Amino acid sequence: MTKHAYCGLDCTQCPIYKAAHDQAYAEQCAKELQAEGHPDATAQWFTCKGCRGDEALLYDKACKIRACAIAKEHEHCGHCQSYPCHHLEAFAKQGDTACKAVESLKAK
Repeated sequence: MTKHAYCGLDCTQCPIYKAAHDQAYAEQCAKELQAEGHPDATAQWFTCKGCRGDEALLYDKACKIRACAIAKEHEHCGHCQSYPCHHLEAFAKQGDTACKAVESLKAK
């Protein structure tokens, strides 16, 4: 079963989400981050259970897309009259994955 965020991202494909569910993968990710100049990186950094999960375990606790969708009681942003709003447009500019996620909401 896929777990999708309000913005259309497939959480199960996110390295942070994957690491939160797989200790060995989290340790591997932490080592990679340490090698990239983050000496304090640990496997415990990876706590995200997806934006529909426990707020204390979110990767981005300040996500405006999540807050808006919850406030409007939408299953996802594709159900909103304002789709695509400025929050989604800014998110889509972050790269190909984000852009495809936002585009995928049209069909849902």
